[in-house]
Amino acid sequence: MRTTVTERLQAYYQFDTSILDNIERTAHEQKGRTFSDLADSYGIADGPEIIPATKHRKALEVLTFRPSVDYDETYALVYQAPMAMSAKDMAMSALRLFALAPGAQLKVIGNPSAIGNRYNKLKASNLWKVWCGDLGPTVEPHLAYLQEQGITSVDQIGYSLGADKVAAASYLAKEKYGIKVLRGVFMEPAAVVERGLIRLTKDFASCKAKLDEYSAYGGPLSHEVRSRAGGIIDNTRYYAGLARLSNLAIANSQAQEGFMSHVLCALSASPDMQVTIAWGTESELAPHTVMLDIMKQLRNGKLQLASQIYGLMLEGMHHAGGCDIDLHAAVMLQGLKGVENPM
Repeated sequence: MRTTVTERLQAYYQFDTSILDNIERTAHEQKGRTFSDLADSYGIADGPEIIPATKHRKALEVLTFRPSVDYDETYALVYQAPMAMSAKDMAMSALRLFALAPGAQLKVIGNPSAIGNRYNKLKASNLWKVWCGDLGPTVEPHLAYLQEQGITSVDQIGYSLGADKVAAASYLAKEKYGIKVLRGVFMEPAAVVERGLIRLTKDFASCKAKLDEYSAYGGPLSHEVRSRAGGIIDNTRYYAGLARLSNLAIANSQAQEGFMSHVLCALSASPDMQVTIAWGTESELAPHTVMLDIMKQLRNGKLQLASQIYGLMLEGMHHAGGCDIDLHAAVMLQGLKGVENPM
């Protein structure tokens, strides 16, 4: 008989049995351990690596999980974090994800975040470009870093703002940095309707009602990570961080209807790239009817790329569903594997 984790996930989508079994086992194994213990085991006890600033970028944080056995150092699974979340803030979600697929290095890319974290910010010269909807400056610093590391191929995954950054990065990776993007998983993109910054702020605030419910599935481990990060979800530093010029510019980009055009640009640069777009039918930021229309337009568009574009519709999930670390992992793993019966 299936236990609670599997039953909960199956209520959203009929994920592959192998994925559910793996999540069930991993969740059970991690449940009885502290985050400190897990961080030591997975080699991230020292936290994110700080990538020094150059004349083209400000200093970055990158949290890297490396396999314990030989692996292809020219390939990486790259995770783009949500709005105002640093790489450290995403440590538990990333740790769960890496434990489920430990054969390749996982690199977590953070964003400008809470007051006190001075990394990942935009250069002043790029603020207007991002404000107008061009997310290139938010992803080029890490693409340059990946190129410096000798990485030539990637799978890219992201949630919320991270999904929109995956779209932007997937275009620039090939065109400007010679990095081949094999697969992209876009979970709950935000820049799908033209709504203005005030309306986006209200829609984002409405997500909080479900945030604690979804986050609770991470149990004591997720609570420990939030505490170590200074209580990012509720404390003043997080909301003050949203007022950074970098985050105001990013937020305004998310209030525009740019996601679909970014995906089309990515596919024009990498026509053999596999794309999976995932959203919840109750999402506050990625409305169900809008996402259905986007899927229809993408798959019936001029590029005729239907065979590479999959829709993963999560029944009853709200935008905050990405904060359930088991559901989050299931979506990413299923997205990378593909959907047997695409929409």
